[in-house]
Amino acid sequence: MPAGPGRPRASSRRTIEEAALELFLENGYARTSIDDIARRAGVGRATVFSYVSAKSDLLWLDADAALDDLAGERGRGTAPRPALLATAARIGPDRVPLAITQADVLGVRDELVASAMARVLRLERLLRTGGEFDARVAAASLAATVATAWIAWASAGIGRAPLVEILERAIDT
Repeated sequence: MPAGPGRPRASSRRTIEEAALELFLENGYARTSIDDIARRAGVGRATVFSYVSAKSDLLWLDADAALDDLAGERGRGTAPRPALLATAARIGPDRVPLAITQADVLGVRDELVASAMARVLRLERLLRTGGEFDARVAAASLAATVATAWIAWASAGIGRAPLVEILERAIDT
């Protein structure tokens, strides 16, 4: 769906993400502003904020997209495990988040840690099957398993197995 005249939204999102990562490499995370990113991407500041509410969100675009996908699966009534596996099957090896695998080089490790909890909590809510204590504990445990498997997958390098295989193995362990 186009974002008005010009580039389609997905193209702009990817362009903004690439511009941010380039600038984080060149200048460091702390010395890169939203204005710098918008300028590099060839979009306006408002366009950047149409995708993210904070600079740290740029580190999580793929994870947030996967969470949106998972929310769609759960919204259709798919149980947690099949919903996770269906979502993971749609994440190709080309979508390994550089911010995770290159956190030190990009200078974003502290920001990743600080901004990760919002994603883990959203994942836990998406996996929860009820409000009672046992359901919350089970969902939190599954969310931790998913996060650990995703990081292991991203860090595995070029010969990595598909995410769905890593996730299935982690869930079944």
